[in-house]
Amino acid sequence: MPTNKRKAQFIIIATFVIGIIVGAAGQYLVTHQSLSKSNAPNNSSKETLDDLTRSINLTREQRIQVDQFLADSRQQSQELRNQMRPQYNAVRDTTRKRISSILSSEQQSLFEKWTRELDAKRDREKAAAASSK
Repeated sequence: MPTNKRKAQFIIIATFVIGIIVGAAGQYLVTHQSLSKSNAPNNSSKETLDDLTRSINLTREQRIQVDQFLADSRQQSQELRNQMRPQYNAVRDTTRKRISSILSSEQQSLFEKWTRELDAKRDREKAAAASSK
């Protein structure tokens, strides 16, 4: 039967692993949504523009201007995501180092393998999204 110390260690490790999984899932969802929106900006923008035109009766000239405003906004949002990406990466890397510091040698090897697979999956998804543009 495990000792209380082992149970506590297991709970701490499980907590960190669950945190990584939740963080990775959250990052995936945010990235995936961002990529989905940036892959089809014309569809979502067109829908927004169509809805706005119907709702407030935009004139043709207003519609053209609003369309440009939305395009500018998309560009600024993409630039902001690109600026923030290194900060997100730094947080992820720091968290990985912290987790690794409490793992046994065997666990560190498994954790490194797991993070490599996660990174490779993320890279494949980014490449697939880029090729569909």
